[in-house]
Amino acid sequence: MNQYLLRMESKELQVFPYIIELAFKKITTIQFNSLKKEAKNFLRFYYVIDGKFEWIINNECHILFPGDLALVLPNQVFGGEKDFLDIGTVAWLHIESAPLDRSGKMNLGKWSNRIGLATVGQ
Repeated sequence: MNQYLLRMESKELQVFPYIIELAFKKITTIQFNSLKKEAKNFLRFYYVIDGKFEWIINNECHILFPGDLALVLPNQVFGGEKDFLDIGTVAWLHIESAPLDRSGKMNLGKWSNRIGLATVGQ
């Protein structure tokens, strides 16, 4: 399968205005600072296809193997344990989300047609 990286401004995603980024990437060499730890205000899904990935999610270390799916909630810190993408193949999807409401529930946004489905921090 070919690698790809589509961002919100690409013509392929114009019919999906809530998708920030969609990618399928095979990493064959280490590139320092390619996955620095940071928090973003959107939902992030990562699916490991091949390899072993050591990631920090919400300030906890997680080791992911083929078939594992990681969900990173808005404003959670995410990145490589050593600030780089490990060797392997991974697919990801970043989706726009609305801010948490006052009760701590996550508003998924207009794309989901649902508000306040998940409670964060239980």
